[in-house]
Amino acid sequence: MENIVTIEKVVLGGQGLGTLPNGKKVFVWGALPKEKVLLRIYKTKSSYAEAITDEVLKESRDRITPEGPEEYVSTSPWQIMNFEAENNTKFRLLCEAFTSAHLNIKWENFFSDKKRYGYRNKMEYNFWWDNETQRVSLALHRRGSHQKFMLDGSVLASDAINNAGRRLIEYMNNQKIEARSLKSVILRSQKDGGVGVVLYAVNRDLSSFDWGSLNFESFTLYYSEPKSPASVGTELLASYGKKYLEDEILS
Repeated sequence: MENIVTIEKVVLGGQGLGTLPNGKKVFVWGALPKEKVLLRIYKTKSSYAEAITDEVLKESRDRITPEGPEEYVSTSPWQIMNFEAENNTKFRLLCEAFTSAHLNIKWENFFSDKKRYGYRNKMEYNFWWDNETQRVSLALHRRGSHQKFMLDGSVLASDAINNAGRRLIEYMNNQKIEARSLKSVILRSQKDGGVGVVLYAVNRDLSSFDWGSLNFESFTLYYSEPKSPASVGTELLASYGKKYLEDEILS
């Protein structure tokens, strides 16, 4: 039987909430309130399920085409919602969170930043290996699967992060570093464009490369236990530049 539901609302995190024909609640990526959608369920628990939208059968008037159609489900499900609806939804969720914590807060100038893209100062990526070109690329995991997809950068990330990611990948390919030696990378940027990079590897031999030549504000290379799926630094292999990034807020 096809799983078709009508979305009731968007919940914290950006998933749409609906009810399956059997009465079980389902959290749906890629769906908006009042939309009727065809689902692909990828996780089932005793009290709820999680799913991806396969097809929108009845579309919300708030739906727009995402700037990053390949990445948005993995990085920002809000991209399918117009900016006004996105802000109103996030404001509602924020108020609900504080109300549930019994905190009475008066909000003023909640929507002070009109920048919808290019604002993130932190991104975390995995890696993709192309057997045909013999090149490594940045990658993200697809929601609801163990699959990865390659990408050049993110529409949400700052220019500094996207440029740093391209420089890092270019260096890896020039040095013929393969994805099987790598686990993940975290890139964080400052307002002035400085970027800190933390690279997790499963091959200690990567410490022999001249990572300092990339001239990042900060660069740290960790060995991470290959048997663990988590990117945890179990051994420091190399470090260049500053130990900490510094920035100013409300400036």
